[in-house]
Amino acid sequence: MDISTHILQHPFQFNEMRENVLLKLSTQLSDTLKYHSCEHTINVERIAEEIAHQEKLKTQEVDLIRTAALYHDLGFIHQHEHNELLAIKMAETELPAYDYSEEQIQLVCEMIHSTKAGFDVQNIYDKIISDADHDYFGRPDYFEIAERLRIEYSFYGRDFSELEWLDFQLNYLDLNHVYWTDWSKANRTETKKNNIAELKRKKKEIQL
Repeated sequence: MDISTHILQHPFQFNEMRENVLLKLSTQLSDTLKYHSCEHTINVERIAEEIAHQEKLKTQEVDLIRTAALYHDLGFIHQHEHNELLAIKMAETELPAYDYSEEQIQLVCEMIHSTKAGFDVQNIYDKIISDADHDYFGRPDYFEIAERLRIEYSFYGRDFSELEWLDFQLNYLDLNHVYWTDWSKANRTETKKNNIAELKRKKKEIQL
């Protein structure tokens, strides 16, 4: 996907936006959001920035990707379901105050939309955001983070038995999820395979 030169040349106030978004996340997110926390957003932004640099993207491209990462879960401040659409509305409303152009906001919103479950990635920006959002699948702390998600679900009426939770994870990790970028493939694939193997081992142990 090519970005018009004038989109990249239009300056915006990234640092001020970032400070205000993180303030909202740290003060307004419910304590029930054990997974979709400010910490999660910061991690997604950090990994997205790392991958974007590895892809040799331009500085302003990186900052637009980071903007999408910062906004992608902001809708959780108001609601748990369909939060991506709310995050998009918040970005459309708030980003003009930081001098983002209409075209830049549209690009950010498209990236936010790509984090919605079941969405097919369209370009390198979507791929970066998707990989950053699911980075922990291929990390040693996967099980600790996944447990936070299970606890969060319980606050919103989704309770899993141990077997149901293992099947839920395996369905996504083993059957549906893929890493898109070269960085994630190189740095996360092997540990993701190990995590899947451990999930299968736990499932087999329960079924004995």
